[in-house]
Amino acid sequence: MLALVAGVVFLKQPVHNLLCLITVFFLTVMLYLYSGAEFLAFLFLIVYVGAIAILFLFVIMLLHLKQLTTTASKLGKGSILLSVPLVAPVVIGVDTFLSSGVSFFLASTDTVARNTVVAAANAVS
Repeated sequence: MLALVAGVVFLKQPVHNLLCLITVFFLTVMLYLYSGAEFLAFLFLIVYVGAIAILFLFVIMLLHLKQLTTTASKLGKGSILLSVPLVAPVVIGVDTFLSSGVSFFLASTDTVARNTVVAAANAVS
């Protein structure tokens, strides 16, 4: 998913950027479905893929954007190397956020399961 996000940002062809963006949207929908948020997944699918991404596609087609003509980068040839220190904290932060969210989710489901077992044992006795 992160590679496709990089494709959205760094590819030169607007249509390729849009295809990467649509693929990121579909992967996000899969993550929502995996986490059990079906309504949010289908809402995301309808709104973002069905409306916004198709609107971007129509704009690209209407404006006949073939390739962005760019001149030399203001930062020079080492702009990719300069962006690595900026991207690394973001990736680490997202990883930390996701791992804490997953551990919170697992802890809450474990607590719910434990309370269900205790309630069932109390109901039997």
